[in-house]
Amino acid sequence: MKTPAFIHSQRRRRQILGAMLAVLLVVSVLDHLGVFGFTDADRERFGFRDGMVVSAVDANTMEVDLPEEPHTQIRLSGVDCPLASAYYAAEVASHVQSHVVGKRVRVILDPNHRVRDHEGRLLAYLYFLPSGEMVNQMLLDAGMAYADLRLEHVLKHSFVEHEKKAAKARAGLWAGVTPEQMPEWRQQMTKSGRD
Repeated sequence: MKTPAFIHSQRRRRQILGAMLAVLLVVSVLDHLGVFGFTDADRERFGFRDGMVVSAVDANTMEVDLPEEPHTQIRLSGVDCPLASAYYAAEVASHVQSHVVGKRVRVILDPNHRVRDHEGRLLAYLYFLPSGEMVNQMLLDAGMAYADLRLEHVLKHSFVEHEKKAAKARAGLWAGVTPEQMPEWRQQMTKSGRD
C-alpha cells in the first residue's frame, strides 16, 4: 500500500512536470511568433540570399538590395564599429565606404540565435562574392571593429581571436586606442573583468 507521503510526492512531480510542459509550450509558441528574435519566415526570406550593398547607414549597418527585398537593413553580427564622434570613426566610415559599399554579398543568418536586433534590423554575417571573404571578419582583421561581446553568436570566440590578432599587430584603431576611447559597453566589461 502506498503511503500518503508517496502519493503526495507523485502528485507533486506530476504538477511540476505539467508546469514545465506548459512553459515549454508557451516558449515554443512565442518563439514561433518571433518574440525572441527568431522567425522562420525571416530565415527563409533572407538567409543565403545574394545582393548588393548599396549604402552604409553607419559602419555597423549596411543597406543591401536583395531580390524582392530592396533596401534591407542588415546589422553586422558580432562586431561593433566606432560610430559618429568615437575614436577612429572617420577612418572606419571611409574604409567601409571604399571596401564594402558597392560590393556583392551573400547574407548568412546565425543558425542558433536571434535574427533581428531591438531596432528590427537583420543580424547577419555578410560574405563578399565571389571571394567568400566575410565582411564582419575583414573589419576585425583590419582593426576597424571590436568583437562585440554583448551578444552570443556562433562565431563569437573566433571573432575574439581575430580581434586579438589585430590588436597585437596594431592594425587600424589598435595603433592608438586608449581604454577611455573604447565604447562604453567595452569599458564596463573591462572594469567588471568580463572582457
